[in-house]
Amino acid sequence: MKQKLLLIIFILLFAINNTFANNTNSLYQNYIDNVKNHCFQYYNKDKIVYKYKDSTFQKYYPSVDQLKENNKVKYLFEWDKQLFPIKAIKEIYRDIQNEIYKCGLISAQYNWINILLASIKLDKTWLLKTLAEKKYKNKQDKLLKQFKNCNLKKNDLKITKKRILDQSTFELCKYSYYLDYLYNYYDNIENVLGINNKNPKIKNEINKIEYDPNLISSLQNIEKNEIKNEKTHSFLVFSIAFRAYSEYQNYYPIHLSLELLKDNLILYREKLYKTLNPISQLVYKIINAMSK
Repeated sequence: MKQKLLLIIFILLFAINNTFANNTNSLYQNYIDNVKNHCFQYYNKDKIVYKYKDSTFQKYYPSVDQLKENNKVKYLFEWDKQLFPIKAIKEIYRDIQNEIYKCGLISAQYNWINILLASIKLDKTWLLKTLAEKKYKNKQDKLLKQFKNCNLKKNDLKITKKRILDQSTFELCKYSYYLDYLYNYYDNIENVLGINNKNPKIKNEINKIEYDPNLISSLQNIEKNEIKNEKTHSFLVFSIAFRAYSEYQNYYPIHLSLELLKDNLILYREKLYKTLNPISQLVYKIINAMSK
């Protein structure tokens, strides 16, 4: 009796879900509308930090159907691939955020070295001038080569914290609404199973398979919990990443100064040795002469 009741409940759920099977497009459109209405206040094409490699990801993440098509993933009851959409977008999101902060760190290094070299030129008596220029000029040249994916101009290689914050916030906002889209997407049982609705052969397979309601419910919970945990994690990491970047930008000039101080001490130690060495040799020569 209990099994029959579960089967009836499952059939009802399946019927309800089928009525929403064509709602996938509206869910994705809702995601786009949310990004337009709530995220674009942080987006400025001229002041973005990282130049997106693929225009598809510049304003919106692709739909689940687009992800499947691009990656040629076969879904029918391949349980290890049930979380593919979540994992794919997570990877895209993290890659973009990493590139944003990479551009910020490169810019911070380049500009602080530039300030240091400019200040050295003002003091022509500083013994470290030649050493510092040789040491940091080469590093600047290497940093310039890494700017290719960063939205920087030759006359303005400085990235401000505001620009980093704006683009990273835009990405988080866009990502957060995409996770909401995925969460609702998995309300459909066919999507829980990873079945491609557009494939008629697979649609025919559905009628031949007996479903286990408990198994499907378990899979749905796994997928939805994964999304909820990822959303919480992304908001937590966001503040940590920006704080770490801010501290790096603030303390990097101190690091440069300490490096120069170390080189300065080494240089003076060598000069002091060259100065005192003849004196110490003279003392030994006097002692040797007196002993004879």
